[in-house]
Amino acid sequence: MDSAMGSDRGTGRQGLRVDILVFEQARMYDLATALEVFSDRSDRGLPRHDVRLVGAQPRASCDSGATVELTGFADVPDLLIVPGSDRRLGRLDEEEIAWIRRAHEGGATVAGLCTGAFALAEAGLLDGRRATTHWRFASALGERFPMVDVTADEIFVGGDGVWTSAGVSAGADLLIHLLESILGATVAGVVARSMVIPLRRSGNQAQFIDHEVENSAAEDFRLLEDRVRSKPFEDWSVARFATELGLSKRTCYRTFASLLGTSPHDWLISLRLDVARLLLESTSAPIEIVAADSGMGTQDNLRKHFVSRFGLSPRDYRARFAPAV
Repeated sequence: MDSAMGSDRGTGRQGLRVDILVFEQARMYDLATALEVFSDRSDRGLPRHDVRLVGAQPRASCDSGATVELTGFADVPDLLIVPGSDRRLGRLDEEEIAWIRRAHEGGATVAGLCTGAFALAEAGLLDGRRATTHWRFASALGERFPMVDVTADEIFVGGDGVWTSAGVSAGADLLIHLLESILGATVAGVVARSMVIPLRRSGNQAQFIDHEVENSAAEDFRLLEDRVRSKPFEDWSVARFATELGLSKRTCYRTFASLLGTSPHDWLISLRLDVARLLLESTSAPIEIVAADSGMGTQDNLRKHFVSRFGLSPRDYRARFAPAV
């Protein structure tokens, strides 16, 4: 999955200008999720965002029956969020389509939540791109817009300033990811913890389509993640994972794949990189200490994985995301 780093306009610790494009019959859940992610947390040291509800009309009725007041389209924001709507099978008016295109062409990151992907597709932003939506409507999206490479497996997918998410809580996953990419893991972590959601959720939509994941197994993995994050520098092998989870090594591999959608090795690297990023943001420790304390071992190993995953060296990441002293 592509990182949003480098393609988005927001930088440093300044707040973002965020527009939420509200259609008639917009999903209140998606709208509330966007408002919550970018709500005012300045009392916790986070930047304050300029959030606006915009639309072609002065007001719109949501699927819950509530009516929201809207402002017209003005200057291009840093981030344009398009919540889902029951109008997914209808047509947008020309003013709405033009605004989505103008925002994207003006450098805004555009995020379609759930069936908001239909609006992005209608505006032509998804032609030739991979995209996702709620798994129930994935086939309809592909049939209506054959130029879009639709996947029903991903929680969210995108890059180069255009992103789509699956249904319901996947919208929060996408917005937290974008917030993390633009303002860093520390800011995103505070928001995620305040919403009582993970900074990064493993797995894909298949876990909801194909089978139900046992709650006990999911809880075992959450506890394992806590233990690894607390001591990432220890020798975490597949054999140790299997012992911690009470599984055979073979079953451990299969369970990682089915429950988390990844291998034990890649999962461990991701957790260690998370720890490294937090250390780079919140401490002035030398890079070699960050590498050791995060479990990445050497500076060279940390740099290799950092550049591969984020497109930035550890030093460049610290310069970009560490708060000014």
